[in-house]
Amino acid sequence: MAQLRTLRGRRLRMVAGVAAAALAVGGLTACDESELPLDRGQESGETADPADADADGGDAADADADAEDADTDAEDADGAPAENDGGDREQGDFLKAGQTFVTAEGLEITVEATETFTPADYVDHEETPVKFGVSVTNGADEDQEVALLYTVRAGERGEEADRIFDSASLKSDPRGTLKPGRTAGGEAGFDVPGDAEFIDVTVQLVGSQDKAHWSLDL
Repeated sequence: MAQLRTLRGRRLRMVAGVAAAALAVGGLTACDESELPLDRGQESGETADPADADADGGDAADADADAEDADTDAEDADGAPAENDGGDREQGDFLKAGQTFVTAEGLEITVEATETFTPADYVDHEETPVKFGVSVTNGADEDQEVALLYTVRAGERGEEADRIFDSASLKSDPRGTLKPGRTAGGEAGFDVPGDAEFIDVTVQLVGSQDKAHWSLDL
């Protein structure tokens, strides 16, 4: 009987030892898993934040959008017509028939299209008589004195044309005191070379530095 108890004691100690060994192995496994190396973003002790990743992606998207906007702006600039910087007739620094120029005094001057006419018999002329309408509107709040000076140059050669004074065939030129809101109209005639295809008309208000230019087809 004593020998049987001894054997049982040995068996119990062996079972306990196996159980302890199993627990030890489990503990080592847990320790090993906890001591696995961190990823590159965590080696320095930093914690990866999903919001940071979103922010980085958002910055990249914003940069791409800015680049696309810049390209679009460049295309728009390339396709947009250049502003007129003055120069020859084709660049459009002349007004056209029916367009209006406003002086610093508030007078609105409009020159109309040309047409040929037949002067009275007492009027001397050598070329083709041409006339155009002129109107002046007082856009100011007070009376304005109106007197206009004209210079007309014909065709590509820019020959200066002589003015024709003909009270019988032409309406009188706008002149005198003009009340606020009122309009005065008239005509101006010139002797233009027959081969000219257009005339350039400069109109200046007497007593003012303001002047404007019209290019009128014949």
